[in-house]
Amino acid sequence: KHPYTGLYTYCTEVAEAMARVISEDDKLSFLVPRGDDRVFGDQFKYIKRDFKENEFPYIFVPGLDIWHSTFQLTRYTGGSFGTKKVLTIHDLNCLHEDIALRDRKKLLEITQKNFDRADHIITISEFVKRDIENNLNIRNKPISVVYNGYKIREYSDFDNPAYRPRNPFIFTMGMVNEKKNFMVLPALLRNNEYELVIAGKLIEKVELEYKERIETQALKYGVQDRIRFLGSIPEEDKYWYMKNCAA
Repeated sequence: KHPYTGLYTYCTEVAEAMARVISEDDKLSFLVPRGDDRVFGDQFKYIKRDFKENEFPYIFVPGLDIWHSTFQLTRYTGGSFGTKKVLTIHDLNCLHEDIALRDRKKLLEITQKNFDRADHIITISEFVKRDIENNLNIRNKPISVVYNGYKIREYSDFDNPAYRPRNPFIFTMGMVNEKKNFMVLPALLRNNEYELVIAGKLIEKVELEYKERIETQALKYGVQDRIRFLGSIPEEDKYWYMKNCAA
């Protein structure tokens, strides 16, 4: 739904990896946003949805062996009678963030609901596995820890970034919200000429409000003219900023 975020990268990498290793007898189907042209080839089936709140969340796919839900708070599931369900739980961050108790309870309830309809759980670390075991009713359901992969896509000939800093620069990337803690970074620009480049989704109200808080910090230190917000950036730009940043 939101390109170039962490979850988008996880889904894309899993899909591309599966496409490389499946046998000729296997068939892959991908659930994608309607109108999406970021696809993996004509040999696969694409199930397109609008991802709206009033959309029916069960996707009927006849003859499907496995349905993989790639996010613990998803609304969507699907398949047909006998389809096995796999669920990836990336985190239970609601336990560790300063949010209202009712919101924490609601997020855990959604995760528990998705957990209950899954046959096998994948999670990304032993820490998250312990969180799951201590806070969800797991009923002896199998849980596998599969660490996230690490891959650098190189674009050595690319030299046209969205913004070209004039000075040495610090680069950071992630959704612009409080848990990323970007607000501590403007202080690093005091008494030097560095720029700060922040890449990450800036669409939701909470992200725009946090951007304003970062800008307030920048004003406090008098460095507001050396901070640049890029929004979401494609892989080519990400590679350029990682390659050319000072830190």
